[in-house]
Amino acid sequence: MGLPAAERMNLIRMKRLEAGLKNLQWKGRRWWARQSPELRAFKESILKEIREGNIHDPIKVMELIAEFNKKHQTRYDVRHFFSPEERIELSKLFQEMFLQRKTGEQHGRIAGH
Repeated sequence: MGLPAAERMNLIRMKRLEAGLKNLQWKGRRWWARQSPELRAFKESILKEIREGNIHDPIKVMELIAEFNKKHQTRYDVRHFFSPEERIELSKLFQEMFLQRKTGEQHGRIAGH
């Protein structure tokens, strides 16, 4: 007999979504394994600065990546530096900081701005 069509489609969508998420996680791990120690250390320092609130602007991150590229003669992009999960975390952090500044709330992380 089986399930009604709508439930069957929802089940298929859920399976696809799960497969897609697993694929994304896999890609992130695979890329992480290939990163050089300098790149990994640089990336960790950027993430630490953002979490501590010392970097408020995505453009600053782009400038730091450009400096890294110039120093090491590489052509990395943001996609090379951060896994999909990290990019989602970064966008949430920047959105949160932007909203705090926009509403004028003075929290410890952005009080000096």
